[in-house]
Amino acid sequence: KTRVDIMMRSVFSALLLAASATAKDCQYACDLFERSQQRFLTHEAKVACKKHNISPRPTTEDICLSTFRAITHSTCMNICDSDHNIVEDACGAIAGTTWIPKHNAFRACKTGYKMATQQVPGLIEAASEHMTELHEALGWHEISSEFAKAEKDRIVLKATEIKIERSEAAEGEEVLSAEELDELVEEYEFPITIDDGSVQTLVIASNDDVEKKVMSFCEQHMGSEPGCVQQLLPIVKDRMENTAL
Repeated sequence: KTRVDIMMRSVFSALLLAASATAKDCQYACDLFERSQQRFLTHEAKVACKKHNISPRPTTEDICLSTFRAITHSTCMNICDSDHNIVEDACGAIAGTTWIPKHNAFRACKTGYKMATQQVPGLIEAASEHMTELHEALGWHEISSEFAKAEKDRIVLKATEIKIERSEAAEGEEVLSAEELDELVEEYEFPITIDDGSVQTLVIASNDDVEKKVMSFCEQHMGSEPGCVQQLLPIVKDRMENTAL
């Protein structure tokens, strides 16, 4: 472990112990999430902290990365059990213990803290989509299906709604032409927040090859990131099935 990792863990450990509150199988669920999603968490942290890859390297960026890692578990516990408070922001204390300029250390720490609390809930939700063990350990199998669906739409896709556009056949028309049939194809729009913070809309028609469309979207906006298709495809298929008439 780096000196920065050790420093971060020592600063946050007391706060984490004070905030600990186990319910359901939250401790197990969050340990499972961190172990199984370590590669993806590392990627998300690197993206979140890339603006702090400045001199003195690598210490400034490491403070951001270490804060992200330190807050991940506490954020997960809060998602699982709302009575568990996320550990307090200790960036002021951290900035005072490092040898680099305090304003650089403070800003790097703040970014790691903020991005962890924003990104980790969506990562947990996405992981639980294809991990039954995690889903059950979080206690989400006890949530009503209507509430669970609303939460998934809000967190994972970062969208307020999935819009479906339908065209109506001409009044009195009994036989539709090929062109008219094309106009009746349903379109599903998925606004998705990607790594750089921008929102890109994935548009899929009901007669499209869903897997190919998702793969194309991931290649265009996420490059070679292997977790994109794995996490996005089942979510898209589920929404399309649940919103179809």
